[in-house]
Amino acid sequence: MDRRTYLAVVGTGAIAGCLGGDEESEATDDSGEASDDRELPPVEQSENDESGDEADESDTDDERQETADQVELERAIDRAEQQYRLAMAEFASHADGDDSGFIDVLPSTNVAFNNAREHLSTARDILWQEAREFAETEAEQQRVREYRTYDDLITKLYRIQRSIHRSYTQIERPDDNPTYSSLPSSVTSGKDDHTALGEKMADKEIYMDDLQQKYDQQAWQLRLLERTFAGLINVGSTRQLSSRSTTQLQFARDEFRTVVAELEEPAAALPDDRTDDAFLELVEEWHTVVDEMLQERSAEIE
Repeated sequence: MDRRTYLAVVGTGAIAGCLGGDEESEATDDSGEASDDRELPPVEQSENDESGDEADESDTDDERQETADQVELERAIDRAEQQYRLAMAEFASHADGDDSGFIDVLPSTNVAFNNAREHLSTARDILWQEAREFAETEAEQQRVREYRTYDDLITKLYRIQRSIHRSYTQIERPDDNPTYSSLPSSVTSGKDDHTALGEKMADKEIYMDDLQQKYDQQAWQLRLLERTFAGLINVGSTRQLSSRSTTQLQFARDEFRTVVAELEEPAAALPDDRTDDAFLELVEEWHTVVDEMLQERSAEIE
């Protein structure tokens, strides 16, 4: 190979080598740039995450609805209670005071149903049409059912109070010379009805204190009437005083004294701010008559 041919071959290889190195470098640079500029794919939200968000929103809506229903339930029950109290206030139309309630009806107080039925019907409608709609849980539904039975309880308390007043009207003044030989049927029926009502109330949840307070007050009133008539039966009549034994008269005086003491103490039963003055006056008169007779006998013995 001559010198000219050798130079040509060497030159051609060098050029090829240079060209090959540039292409490799460019390829490396391009690859590097692609690696640096490559963007991460967007994070896709799973279906479980979406359903979880929807469930949370649904739970929140349910809680809000439940709270709203509870508020409406309480409002409906409050309105029903108010109607029940208005009904019981109708029974107290003859009681002292413009704002008298059923608890202010004493043995000497006349009692009448008046317009109570209208209020009882309104309370029943509120509980049936409104409260029942918003009562969701079993406990709430049971509560509404209990309130609906108060119509019957209030009516029975009214009937017992009528028996109490009727019994009171049979206590006459000593000067009228009445005769007593047995307990009036109105006292017996009043006690029987009161006992039966107590058994029924024992199986109920009494949410209104007014009902329990009136029931307890009536028990006290019936007890005082029963003791008063026990004393009167032992007396018989003012005409029979002299023929009664000392034991009988002492028993009658003790009964009258006990009734007077309880009537003179307003705190003995509700209402604790006043007493039944008319009832108290009658029993005091009988106590005085019997006590005077016992004093006369005691003086004769001395």
